[in-house]
Amino acid sequence: MVRQWIAGAALFALISGYSWAEVAQPSDNILKEQFSKQYHGILKLDSITLKNLDSTGNQATWSAEGDISSREDMYTGVGMAADYYFVEKTWTKDRPVKFSAMLTSKGTPASGWTVNYYSLQMAASDQGRAIDDIKTNDKYLIVNSDDFNYRFGNIEASWRAQKASIPGLEEQLSALDKKIAVAKKEADAYWGKGADGKPLTRAEAFKKTLKERDDYVKANDSSVYAEKYEKRGLSTGIRRVS
Repeated sequence: MVRQWIAGAALFALISGYSWAEVAQPSDNILKEQFSKQYHGILKLDSITLKNLDSTGNQATWSAEGDISSREDMYTGVGMAADYYFVEKTWTKDRPVKFSAMLTSKGTPASGWTVNYYSLQMAASDQGRAIDDIKTNDKYLIVNSDDFNYRFGNIEASWRAQKASIPGLEEQLSALDKKIAVAKKEADAYWGKGADGKPLTRAEAFKKTLKERDDYVKANDSSVYAEKYEKRGLSTGIRRVS
């Protein structure tokens, strides 16, 4: 009986070992290509170690560990002041970050592979985006960069200088407002006054001048003059001889 149990256990171990040995693993290139595709080309797989957890036919489940990195520096916004954007660098280009994940595979080396990663855990933030002009645009301040304190200090000093100049600017604006008021008053007086004694605007002054001209032309029109002459002749008894 004992011999039968030992033989059965040995046979089970041999069968199990044979099954484990038959589990095919996707190649590194397949794993890297799928990882890059699944994470939109932003992250890349540098190295990976798989451990088989379960397999049925051409399907298998694996746990994975290794290193990943980003193809670009990545940032996430943390605040804004005036025209400045404060961001934190969450990923440094090509710097390896440890990760763990689960993945499923389906296929064989001959038929090709379908691979899917899930439950990804990283020793870095899962947030961030690339900012194309961050190195040329002075409006971005990276809060975890070496030169942040220096740059922020310069900006703060500039703000203080601007604030200190505000009273002087207000005095200049006040003086300018007074000059503008005087000039406006002189301009209004230039156009004269109306019959009601109120200052005329430029448009009103032109209208008045044009009316006076029209009245003068009308009063001295030749036909009007002739009519007046005829009336005057009748009243004095004078007649024109034709």
